[in-house]
Parts: sequence; C-alpha cells; structure tokens
Amino acid sequence: MKNLIKIIIISLVIVQLTSCGYTRTEDDKFPEMAAFPDHSNDKISIKSAGMRIDTIYTTSKNELMGYVEILDADGDSYSKKVIAKFDKNLNIIDSVSVSRNTFINKNGQFYRYNREGELERFDNISATPVLIPEHPFNGVKFKEDLEKELAKNGPFATHKFPDSLSYEIAMKNDSISYHRAVDAFEKQVLPGLLCFKYTLGITILTYANQEYRINNLPRALWDSAYGDRKTCNTMLSEYLECDRAKKYITHYRDHIKITDQAVTGNGSSGGNHFVFGSFYTKGFEYYELEIEGEVTTFKNYGNVVGSHRVTSRNLPGTNVYLIDVKGDMYDHPVTHIATLKE
Repeated sequence: MKNLIKIIIISLVIVQLTSCGYTRTEDDKFPEMAAFPDHSNDKISIKSAGMRIDTIYTTSKNELMGYVEILDADGDSYSKKVIAKFDKNLNIIDSVSVSRNTFINKNGQFYRYNREGELERFDNISATPVLIPEHPFNGVKFKEDLEKELAKNGPFATHKFPDSLSYEIAMKNDSISYHRAVDAFEKQVLPGLLCFKYTLGITILTYANQEYRINNLPRALWDSAYGDRKTCNTMLSEYLECDRAKKYITHYRDHIKITDQAVTGNGSSGGNHFVFGSFYTKGFEYYELEIEGEVTTFKNYGNVVGSHRVTSRNLPGTNVYLIDVKGDMYDHPVTHIATLKE
C-alpha cells in the first residue's frame, strides 16, 4: 500500500512538472564541438563586431547607414547608441549618438533629440543639425480655450454640477473642443503637406521649404465625440509617408541551421512552496554555417533551447555575414562578422 501511495505521489509530481514545462535532461551531445565564437573550419573567420547592429539601410547615395549599439570595454553591456555610416566591410566611418532608433529617410537624413530636448535633423551624418520647430497648430489648446470661455460665465460653468449633469457637460465640452481642433487642423496643417512620418514618439510634417513637429494631435476623451468625422490620424494616413531608406539586409536562416540540440537543465520562474512555477529549458544548440561552399560547426549554450539563438544576415553581393547571437531568447543579440579568409 505504501509503495502504491509513493508511485501515485511520484506520478502526480511528474505530471505537475511536465504541465509546467519541465523537460527531461541529457548531457552535452558533442562535448568536443567548439563553442561559439570558436568553430571548426579555419578557412572561415568569425569575430565580434564589438556592437549590436540592429538595422542597416542603404540610401539613395548608395551609403550604408544603420542603428548600432556599441559594446562597452568589458563587452558585457552597451555603452552608447549611434546612427552609423559604414564602409562595405562594415567598419564605422562616422557616427552620431542618439537616444533610440529613429527614422532614416532615403537621402540619409535622420533625427534625434539633443541634450536640451529639442528635435533636430541631420541632413547627413557629418552635417550641422537643423532644429525642427513645433508646428503653430496645437491640438491641446482648443480644450483649454473652451474651458477659459466657460469659466467667464462663473465657477460652475465647467464642472461644479451634480455628477450626472457634470458628466454630460464634460462630454459636450470634449466634443466641441475636439471639432474646433479638427477644423483648425484641416486649415493649418494639411494644406501644402508633402508627406509625414512618425518617429521618436511624435509626428513630423514635411512641406516644400520647412519641416515641423507636432507633439499632440487632437483626440477626444469619449468616442461619441468623433461622430462620422475622420480623425486627424486618418486624414494624415491619406497622405504619403515620407520615403524611408531601404532596408539593406534582414534576418534569415538559409546559410545557418540547427543540426541538433540538448536540454541539459531547467530553469524556473514564479511558483511557491506549494505550486510549481513555469520551467524553461537550458542547454546547447548545435549549428552548421555555410559560406561559399565552406561549412563550419559550433555550439551555443543558453536558455530556451530550440529558439534559434543564432541567426545570420548576408550583405548582398558579398560573402560577408552578420552572425547575431543571443544569450537568452529575449536578450538583444551581439553581432559577429563571418567571412572567408583571404
């Protein structure tokens, strides 16, 4: 009877563990295989780029530009973020620090906030930046102006009514101020607009001889205020979005593949003394990389086995590959450069 109880308890524990994602473990299947960035083929060079290359674009001037995070001296974290200009071998020719990824247009112009919090545009990476002024249109002022108008009629004109009536007044005021704002938007913003772009959390409007930023497009607090009228975002969407630079390379897996994997451990998160948390796998992924007919192998250890922690990007027309490696599934990758040795 005691043995039966033990068997039942063990079975229940196994079922509970399995339902929480626990995976049976095994040893490293290929203990002699080189661990990345070491690898098996000495005809192929793989070296750290010392940065994370997020996205690379090609401009209308055939320049390579991209958003990059530079590794610190220890190689453990990123010390700064830049918009960089590259040569064909992905050496950084020039760069400008930025706070986050931004819009790069087809001509190589891009934007950033300076230390004073002002938006500025770089016409090229070595140019003196140009400040982008705020558009005279202000989507918020119409509600503020309406409240000032009503306040002239006495302190009870805007909000000091019984709750039910106050709610109706607030909805009506919201509708009136919203439609006034949209009227002004159509008259002040749309005429002469060539294109627009969203970047850094704001809208940038491009006209023939000037660019402006708008921080606050009109929005109603209640959906009923919109009625059948188009929103400002909808009206903007009927205009062209300014041309972005073309994405030069994207992630794909044609030249790199997982040939095997081994779960050597389980990590856990959550749970308490009475209930198991969720488990995630830890272990090795075994890879094969091919460049121009040359094949090399290596393994990579980390969390979430099978998530393809190593991906490749090929620079068009070259045998240069960016190898992006994540320690964990949700980590930002570190970029390595792989190529055939000359």
